[in-house]
Amino acid sequence: MRSTIHWLGAGLSSTPGIRRLAQGDTPFVVWNLDREQTRKSLLAAGVDTDVRELQFPAFWDSVHEGDIVVSMLPATMHMDVAREALRRGTHFVSSSYVSPDMRALHDEASDAGLCFVNEVGLDPSIDHLFTHLLVDRFRRESRFQGT
Repeated sequence: MRSTIHWLGAGLSSTPGIRRLAQGDTPFVVWNLDREQTRKSLLAAGVDTDVRELQFPAFWDSVHEGDIVVSMLPATMHMDVAREALRRGTHFVSSSYVSPDMRALHDEASDAGLCFVNEVGLDPSIDHLFTHLLVDRFRRESRFQGT
């Protein structure tokens, strides 16, 4: 079975990452509290992808071993999501700084063959990467004439 990327939380800072991953070949699902509003917002931003209502029992029922869980939820929720990801054998990515509690999960995740990656989305990492990708795409467009 192919792994699925599950993106949790679709606030304003999530759109560039969602857009990029939704264009890929890997199955991709966005989970957010207000499914309809999230879908409308993403469509307005030019992103047509699978959006589901975030209710944790249903969410975890959809996650399978080897999937990737990307948490853009509030930082206070990352540890609960990371612990459950570890328990279920899924990879975990978050936008928060590495806390001592998160660091304590490193060896267990590594021993299980899982990647737990944090600090992607905060200064300066993925936000800057997506900015460079967007500027590069703009420069390749025919409308761009060296400005």
